Amino acid sequence: ANGLRVLLVSDPDAEQCAAALDVHVGYFSDPEELPGLAHFCEHMLFLGSKQFPQENSLDAYMTSSTGFSNAFTDSEDTCFFFSCSAEALSGALERFSAFFVAPLFTEGATEREVNAINSEHLKNLQSDGFRVNQVVSSRSNPAHPNSHFGTGTIKTLLETPKARGIDLRGALLKHFQTFYRAPLMTLCIIGSEPPAMLQAYATKFFGGVAGAGPSGVQWPAERWTDIPPFLEDAFKYGVDVVPVTDARSL
Repeated sequence: ANGLRVLLVSDPDAEQCAAALDVHVGYFSDPEELPGLAHFCEHMLFLGSKQFPQENSLDAYMTSSTGFSNAFTDSEDTCFFFSCSAEALSGALERFSAFFVAPLFTEGATEREVNAINSEHLKNLQSDGFRVNQVVSSRSNPAHPNSHFGTGTIKTLLETPKARGIDLRGALLKHFQTFYRAPLMTLCIIGSEPPAMLQAYATKFFGGVAGAGPSGVQWPAERWTDIPPFLEDAFKYGVDVVPVTDARSL
């Protein structure tokens, strides 16, 4: 009823279950004044919901159920996922779905999680993949979001916004309320239960995810569909990138 797209996989012999939820929004949708906001939202969703206010409640449940959970933010998608023992699926989905129904986004966790993102950025500085991607971004059309820096740092998420009077939590809430809506989401559940039971789980736990807003679904790509990702100047010369590690690939 809320527009969520769902794929169900029933395997009676499965010893492990899993689920993933993709939100069709990524760092291409970051405001110019807040690079890393989509990534920050991904992190904050793990830190408590109205139903499960304890931080990292899903991770704690995963630990007790021989499982794990994680997420990543890409240019146009943010994906959350978990896997655990088959008998723990219902409890895992209950905690997982709470991310997308009523997250807390507490003030107390904000600065701490920005520090976690900054640590991730510092680690990425020694990753050739991230370095090459940033070179490509630096050569992109400044008017296209391919030029965005997607990870975020203390400077881009905390220090500079604070100096400019930008409310980070307010921007976070706006991002969530705008894009974390069922029509922009795809859910996949794999479990040992029959298909009808898996469908009941999807309805029970994800039926509370907000549907389209009053003005309809805001598809992120509509903002840049007609903007070229590169201008002609980007192709006038090449760039040699000196790698951090010794690697050979074709």
